[in-house]
Amino acid sequence: MPNISLDYEQIDTVSGKLDSANENIVPMLNQLLTDVNGLLDNGLVFEQSSPALRESYQKFNTALLQAVQGIKDFASQFRGIKDSMSQNDADMAQKIRDAANKG
Repeated sequence: MPNISLDYEQIDTVSGKLDSANENIVPMLNQLLTDVNGLLDNGLVFEQSSPALRESYQKFNTALLQAVQGIKDFASQFRGIKDSMSQNDADMAQKIRDAANKG
């Protein structure tokens, strides 16, 4: 039978790191998109290639932002598991106490 072990502090630490990564990466990606658009407007200008590059980079950036959202989703999942298991543990303890008090 498998064992269950939860380190709430470690869960909170890792979840916090994931949130922080998300908070740092999103603005960086947005700034890079602005920089690329600026480059394609002024420093790397081709009649047909620049618009194609802009469109391609925009799709790439959107995919990255969706992937980064996954980082935040994992943080939420880890916290949800912790909260759920903590509540489950409290509920089981209460049932045990209630059963002991009936006897």
